[in-house]
Amino acid sequence: MISPRTLMRWHAHLVQRRRTYPRRTRGRPRTASAVRALVVEMARDNPGWGYRRIHGELTGLGYQLAPSTAWQILKDAGFDPAPRRPGQTWRAFLEGRCSRNRPPGAPIQLPKCAFCAFCAATGWAA
Repeated sequence: MISPRTLMRWHAHLVQRRRTYPRRTRGRPRTASAVRALVVEMARDNPGWGYRRIHGELTGLGYQLAPSTAWQILKDAGFDPAPRRPGQTWRAFLEGRCSRNRPPGAPIQLPKCAFCAFCAATGWAA
């Protein structure tokens, strides 16, 4: 049989133990400030890189970081996590491929093999 005094002592001991636990913050711990600074530095030094490229570079360096974490760090720092890159225009693409044998000022002409490959790949008959 348990006396009331023993029960009260046990209860006081439990309450005392409960209140001396260190406070824990909720959720996942924050990313180290050195890693955060490295992500921001990489974004500043390489404006064409998006969060996925930065994540890949950090993974190659041995850091374990999720792509979404890199995205969030860039967003918090005021960077666009996935910058829009101006693509090459169709004209510039053709000029790069066809300008080797073309005299200056002459119109752009595609090699016939480009159309033959297109026709063969799509089944389109010219």
